[in-house]
Amino acid sequence: MTAYIFLLLALFAGACKGWCGKKTSFLMEKPTDAAAFNGLRMFLCIIIGIGFVFLEGHAAGLLLDGTMFAICLLSGISNAMFVVIWLFAVRKNAYMMVEVALMLGCLIPTFGTALLFGEEIRAAQIIGFVLLTAAVVLLTGYNKQITGKKTFGDILLLILAGTAEGLCGFAQQLYKHISLPAHPEYSSAVYNFYTYVFAFLCLMLVLLVFRMKDADKGAEQENFGRKIRSVFVLIAVMALCLFCNSYFQTLATAVYGMSSQVLYPFMKGGSLILSTAMSAVFFGEKITARSVCGVTVAFLGLIFINVLSF
Repeated sequence: MTAYIFLLLALFAGACKGWCGKKTSFLMEKPTDAAAFNGLRMFLCIIIGIGFVFLEGHAAGLLLDGTMFAICLLSGISNAMFVVIWLFAVRKNAYMMVEVALMLGCLIPTFGTALLFGEEIRAAQIIGFVLLTAAVVLLTGYNKQITGKKTFGDILLLILAGTAEGLCGFAQQLYKHISLPAHPEYSSAVYNFYTYVFAFLCLMLVLLVFRMKDADKGAEQENFGRKIRSVFVLIAVMALCLFCNSYFQTLATAVYGMSSQVLYPFMKGGSLILSTAMSAVFFGEKITARSVCGVTVAFLGLIFINVLSF
């Protein structure tokens, strides 16, 4: 029960993050904008993260061994990829369709941990996955109705966003099964703190490469500064929600033992249902019979994955 409470908190944080992200995505005109924008978010997450580390009393866990370093590096790179790609994906596609792509990405940690660590996949969960896939098919048509015909680039953004999200979850499971049992001092706060440290460094490296190619650096930086000042409050809220979303998920799986076969489908299916309401209320994405059917099928998939046990 405690694990589900943390997942509900993570869902709420994720929904708030998504709303802020959609509201600010129009500012992302170029990859440099996305890298700088998200670099600031990651820097704020680092500050929040170190506060959580000391609140938990796990400062000793800041000294990493090689295995934990590699896992956090994978998590950081995946998160850096995800936050940049997501901003462009949500500009080109219906908000709900992006959530569907992320839901499919949960197959990476789900089946990855089943293969590597022997987590059981039951028949009910397989049926649930099939239903979630059916929901994807239904909502793909809805995405076309809302935003028009999709280009290869639009579809590629969805695939990359789902893959990056899946790798984030896979790194989380590696932490749960490998590093945490051997080193209890590597708390959830420590793991998430280093995730955002490495994500920040990756984004700064990307930004440096782009800026070196940009001849008009001064004007570019002044323009970006104006953009940031106009939405800084939203960026700060996004950073807090981003950290809390990841932190609560990590607690649910690493501390309270929720399996990846339940955690990720629950999070993505729940996020899809919340996104349906949010996209209609805040972003004017009309609810159609197809979208209602898609969300209903996704909800049934969650029932099979989380409630049924055959």
